[in-house]
Amino acid sequence: MSRLEGFAIADVDVNVLSDLKLRRLRASLDEAEANATTLLYLAVVLSSWRDGERLAAIEALSPVAATPDRIAILQVVGLLDRDGLLPEHVWEGWFRPAWDRRESKRAGGVEGNKRRWSAKARPSPTESASDTATESHPDSDSVSPSLRPSSPASPGRHGRPGKETVVVSRPNGHAPAAPFCACGAPNEGPHRSTCTLIPATSTP
Repeated sequence: MSRLEGFAIADVDVNVLSDLKLRRLRASLDEAEANATTLLYLAVVLSSWRDGERLAAIEALSPVAATPDRIAILQVVGLLDRDGLLPEHVWEGWFRPAWDRRESKRAGGVEGNKRRWSAKARPSPTESASDTATESHPDSDSVSPSLRPSSPASPGRHGRPGKETVVVSRPNGHAPAAPFCACGAPNEGPHRSTCTLIPATSTP
């Protein structure tokens, strides 16, 4: 196991102090030494979980000293092996399942993120259909009528200054059905004598 594969939180049974081996340890020592040795054992367990590998009692971060006598009693009751480490079979049955669960969750998270990013990169069927329809059938309402000059300004009736003749065209290419004057008003009423009129003709 690599030291980078440790845990911030150890998977420790809340009934660890009720373990038969710890009860034997406390029965063989006076209270003060039993408490110190128990604390040393818990320090070995927690330090090993933190680093992701079995640590010796002398390597553990412990508030009590890892004296030879304390290590020896832990070995006698079977809480540490001859090297002062947690027994390998105990460690593998304790640490390995937790490590496997964590790695499985990590792999599932990576795969889930890949699927989400892949889905975001692909346009939805609705967006694709909308884009195709816009390109194939542009909106005819977006075409505005145009006003363009057809000839220079000329004098109007009765010697009055004339207006620039304007042809009004519609989006369908046809001129209005009735004549209109240059100002855009229908060719009716007083406009016949005051405005320059243009015939209703088709635009070029």
